[in-house]
Amino acid sequence: MPFDKLKISIFTIWLFHIAGAIGIQLGYYDFFLPKSWLTLVLSSTLLLLNSRYSKNVYLLLVVFLLGFTAEVIGVATGAIFGKYSYGENLGVKAIGVPLVIGLNWLMLGILARTVSISVSDNLYLRIVLSALIMVALDFLIEPFAPKFDYWTFEGGHPDWQNYLGWFLVALPLQFILEKSRIEPNRKFAWNLLGAQILFFLTFWYV
Repeated sequence: MPFDKLKISIFTIWLFHIAGAIGIQLGYYDFFLPKSWLTLVLSSTLLLLNSRYSKNVYLLLVVFLLGFTAEVIGVATGAIFGKYSYGENLGVKAIGVPLVIGLNWLMLGILARTVSISVSDNLYLRIVLSALIMVALDFLIEPFAPKFDYWTFEGGHPDWQNYLGWFLVALPLQFILEKSRIEPNRKFAWNLLGAQILFFLTFWYV
């Protein structure tokens, strides 16, 4: 049987997300939640492996660094997203921020751009739409972040500043992603996006 990278990648991300959702629902918090960073690294790696690149591939590192830097400033000052701090289930931290957070900005940026490309050929509309999609994904995740010990806002919940901050950070990151000309496999990207959305939706009514 020939090696099919795409099929194996899709199977793997669904396996990890479904297993995680079921395991957490069954109460195995101490086993699954501390491995959240691993699922994030695996998902991002498979997304990048199932992508095509131009000579501007170095711009992906710029996206990673800018996303991470925004979080460092945010945690230290509260000026971008509001006052919040990170928990222990997203892995190793540097300057108060898990290293995988830069990877998360990159992954969500690529997934959002994949959706917007399917909607419009207009560059500026795509950038704005992609940024809005990133805000929507953050809105989906926020209710569970403190429960999963990912991050916690002062007062328990983020306010409008968090979502405005996400939008303002996402805009330049989407412009950079456009310049990078990364082309993810759309089938894999849609499956990864679907797996992530389904994972968090399973907890909305718990």
